[in-house]
Amino acid sequence: MCCGTETNHEISYGAVFDKSTAISRAIAQSSSTASVASSNSIQCTNVALPRCTALPIALLGVVKSGHAYWAVDLTLQSPAVVVRNRERLDCRCVIADAVAMGVLYPKGLPIGVLGIVVNPSSGEIERTVPGTIPSIPVEDHLRIHCPSGTMYLEFTSGSTGQPKAVAVPHSCGISLCRNSAAIFKCVVRRWLRCWGLDSWHRSN
Repeated sequence: MCCGTETNHEISYGAVFDKSTAISRAIAQSSSTASVASSNSIQCTNVALPRCTALPIALLGVVKSGHAYWAVDLTLQSPAVVVRNRERLDCRCVIADAVAMGVLYPKGLPIGVLGIVVNPSSGEIERTVPGTIPSIPVEDHLRIHCPSGTMYLEFTSGSTGQPKAVAVPHSCGISLCRNSAAIFKCVVRRWLRCWGLDSWHRSN
């Protein structure tokens, strides 16, 4: 796997699975401590990471947990815009490196929000704020998804007014994998090496 400028860094599929599972377990803590919400609400985790090894690990961890992810890159987006958009979502968890966590939450995390600080180069969890990761059986923190369920959230540009959050279902990701594999006539894991995450948005 090559991410961003980390062209010489390699990580095995097994390591990605194990590290994303650790993140999924941590997210389960935010789910267990969150207030009771409407059955129609979307459980959202904010992922604030640049293009690095930790990014796909974090996104996979969120998907495993049953949450929808909202990914932001502070090298491309103003912190003020991110904070303004965040107020429109019910994010009970945020995954970020230490720098981004400090920028987005200079006064600390609000009550009821779990922070997962990860190492951007390795994808390892450095710490959770507050609390510790609970001991949860694997079957209790991995979720089976419905294709119509929300995979991630993305904000529109706001060119015609205020930016609006758009919910993208798992079926779009499934269609992207199937269609791209057929078009490029290669296995999914091979063409994924050549695609940036922004391609997901352009293809859906």
